[in-house]
Amino acid sequence: MQKSRGTVILDVDDVLTDTNGKVIITYNNEHEDNKISRKDIVRFRYVECPNIKYKVTHYFERPGFFKDLEPAEGVVEGIKELVDNKYDIIFATATCIQGTRDRQEWIIKHFPFISERNICIISRKDIICGDWFLDDCTDNVVNNKCTNRIIKDAEWNTVKEYPESEGFKRVNNFKKFVELVLSKG
Repeated sequence: MQKSRGTVILDVDDVLTDTNGKVIITYNNEHEDNKISRKDIVRFRYVECPNIKYKVTHYFERPGFFKDLEPAEGVVEGIKELVDNKYDIIFATATCIQGTRDRQEWIIKHFPFISERNICIISRKDIICGDWFLDDCTDNVVNNKCTNRIIKDAEWNTVKEYPESEGFKRVNNFKKFVELVLSKG
C-alpha cells in the first residue's frame, strides 16, 4: 500500500456544489413578495442578511433538497486528480439530522471512488485536522487546526464582512484549489 501524500478535508455546501443557488431558487418560488439573488447573501448565516426576510434553513430539512444538486464545475475531476496523486479525501459537512441521509447519498453518488468511511457529518470543524482544509465558512477556516486552511471565496465571506479572515489564502474555484495542493505536494 502506497503512503498518502496528505489528507484533504473538503466542505460540501458551496464548495463542491451550488447549494446557495438552490436556496435562492426555492426561496424565490415560495416568496413572490421578496425575491433574492446571490448578491443578497452577504453573510454566511442567512439570518444576518438584511434582504432575506423569511427563514431558509428549514429547506435543509426537506427530504430530497440536496439530492438533485450537481457537483460544481471541475469538482469530480479535481478530486479524482487528488486521489490519483495519493491524497486522502475526507468530506466534512454540516447538516441537520433530517438532511444527513440526502447528503451522504449525494456524496456516494458523485464520488463512488471515495470510501463511505471518509464522510464526516460534523458541525464542529475546528476539531478536525489534516494537511489541507477547504471551506466557504470563514469561522470554520479561522478556527481549524489544519496545516493549510483555504477559504473558498464567495459573496458571503468577504474580508470586509469577516476581517478575521484577512491573511488566509483564498481560491475562487475548485480547480485553483487542486492546483494549489498539487503545487505544494
